[in-house]
Amino acid sequence: MQFQDEDIQKLAALSRITLTPHEREMFRDQLTSVLTYVEQVGTVDVSGAVSSFVDDGRMRVDTPIKSAATPKELLESAPHVEEGHISVLSVK
Repeated sequence: MQFQDEDIQKLAALSRITLTPHEREMFRDQLTSVLTYVEQVGTVDVSGAVSSFVDDGRMRVDTPIKSAATPKELLESAPHVEEGHISVLSVK
C-alpha cells in the first residue's frame, strides 16, 4: 500500500501533530513498512494451528462501585473544565 502526502497530512491532523516535510516522508516509509508486514503476516497459513483462546460466552458481572473521589475532586483533576463539565477537544 502506498500513501499519498494527503493521507499522511490527514493522519497527522487526526493525531494533532505537526510534521515537517522530512518527518512526513519518514512517517510514510514507516507506515508503509508496517502495513506491508501486516499484509505478510495475514498470508500465513494457520489452518492447522490450535488456539489457546477459549471463549465460553460468559462475561464477568459488571457491578457498579462507589468511587472514592468526589465529583468536585474529579473536576479538579481534569485538564479542562467548562461550566462544571469536563471539556475535551473535538475529533474532526
